[in-house]
Amino acid sequence: LCSPHMARAKEQTLSPWLQGPASDLLLGCGLLYAGVFAYLSLISADAMLSGSTWLAAAVILLTGVPHYGATLLRVVEHPQARAQYKRWTTWSGLIVWGIFALGLYQQYVGSLLLTTYLCWSPWHYTLQNYGIALMFLRRRGIETDQRARRLLYASFILSFALTMIVLHGQAAGGIYVPISFAGSAFSFISLGIPLDAQAALFTLTLCAYLIALASVLIPLLRAHSMRALLPVLAVIFAQALWFSVPAAFRFYGLGQGIASLSVSSSAQAFMWVGVAHSVQYLWITDYFAARSAPAHNHARYFMRAVLAGSIIWIAPMILFGPSLLGPLPYDAGLLALAASAVNIQHFILDGVIWKLRDEKIAGVLVRNETREDAAPQPAWARRAFLGVGALCFAIYAGNIYEREFGMARALIAGDFARYEQAEQRLGWLGLAGYKGRSNAALVYESKGDYARAIEQLERSLKEWESPESWSRLCYYYQRARRSAESRLPCTRAFEMSRTPDAALQLALVLSVYPEDPARDPARAVVLAEDAVRQVGERDPFALNVLGITYAATGRFDDAMRAASNALYAAQSLGESELAKKIETLLAGYQRGEAYRPPN
Repeated sequence: LCSPHMARAKEQTLSPWLQGPASDLLLGCGLLYAGVFAYLSLISADAMLSGSTWLAAAVILLTGVPHYGATLLRVVEHPQARAQYKRWTTWSGLIVWGIFALGLYQQYVGSLLLTTYLCWSPWHYTLQNYGIALMFLRRRGIETDQRARRLLYASFILSFALTMIVLHGQAAGGIYVPISFAGSAFSFISLGIPLDAQAALFTLTLCAYLIALASVLIPLLRAHSMRALLPVLAVIFAQALWFSVPAAFRFYGLGQGIASLSVSSSAQAFMWVGVAHSVQYLWITDYFAARSAPAHNHARYFMRAVLAGSIIWIAPMILFGPSLLGPLPYDAGLLALAASAVNIQHFILDGVIWKLRDEKIAGVLVRNETREDAAPQPAWARRAFLGVGALCFAIYAGNIYEREFGMARALIAGDFARYEQAEQRLGWLGLAGYKGRSNAALVYESKGDYARAIEQLERSLKEWESPESWSRLCYYYQRARRSAESRLPCTRAFEMSRTPDAALQLALVLSVYPEDPARDPARAVVLAEDAVRQVGERDPFALNVLGITYAATGRFDDAMRAASNALYAAQSLGESELAKKIETLLAGYQRGEAYRPPN
């Protein structure tokens, strides 16, 4: 869509709209998302984070999944298309899914694939918007010279660049991805742009974006009416709401109580951007399919797209799930990696098949021609496709239902029998995970039942080891007065993450339990000192732990100094409860008493 090399349209035969003003503006030009953005702006970030996950999953099933399926239909449904795109389909599939399979076993490779997806996704959305803007200009007979096209293109690319600067800098800016990979084997690999450089680069890019936008819009508005430019203006507005506006607000710390703009809810907000993009894609692919085949049925086309999308989403996760060829549970990275592979192959194919320099594409999207495609696949192939697609769709829908109603809601209601049933059913589907047990442990923790919380978390750790789970298990052992057993999970959490928090937790365990034969206060001091160097000497918790470790080795002067600094930091931050605890500890150090946890 993003190629400027379009055939000229004959004004007397060219309709300025694809499917009509309402559908074009709302679906194709993104104004429907403006309504979603307005609604999200009226609720808090906390309200958005606590919303129903099943509704979001169902929306993605009916928009995102068929939008992937539409690409698959375009390249395999007709013999002519299969022959034309065979090389791209084959090689992109072999390369992308080969990297996917390797990434399941090599964490860094998987993280690279995930990072590629996160960075390519906004680029893909941006280029589609740019192409649609150019298409509407041509359909309406609005001629643009090379300079105007370059400025328009620059405005879209600079909008994308703002997102990348936020995403790759050291300042918190959120994650632009509609799936969660928290607690998984993979992580986003940031370029880590230093704060000062990030601030300067973002401000310069924002100014360049506004200048490019003004430079192309002012001449267009002078030469043409608002009515003629309405779809193009709508696409530019949608691009700003998708990327430029939230990136600027998040970067400068503005509107952080608003769900559509806050850093904390950026993943949830971007999910709706993904939905808007998917709807936009279905809008234009449905039009192309209708003009290419006069007997086109909209409902039947949508159903086929849903089934095709379900196959490419579900089949890899079942084939490479822990029950068959893969090592990772569904929620330990398998979903995130499969989503990355599906999207990247989609991006590759999409860039090949929707170029307006292609005479067939230009004829349909720019000149309103009707073209008859070659005969579709044979009956046996269609029946096989329908059967496999229906099975994958049922598995996808069953996964959504069981995770929401069989696990999440059952845990809230305390219905552990229903929860166990859901776990079993997800195992039958080949989509079992580890977070269900971890969430059950949280429910028992809230009831003060640490014995059962430990049981659930230990079962979860048999499915997948994460530093967060090991750290929580360490805490549960301490709360259950099983302090000697807390050292191993704390050590595992630190070895896996090497974070200051894990180091401080281990330092406490090694210094405050005299009954533990593996007690090691000297190592605890080293861990605490290193953690303080990493977080800075204004963190009251870290300074307090450092004081505790000093006291455990008999260095009470150092302990008093660290505790005094911790007290000042806690009071400065308004943490009154922590300040009271530190005051008590400080008084003990003055008497030569080390900290001992309550019995």
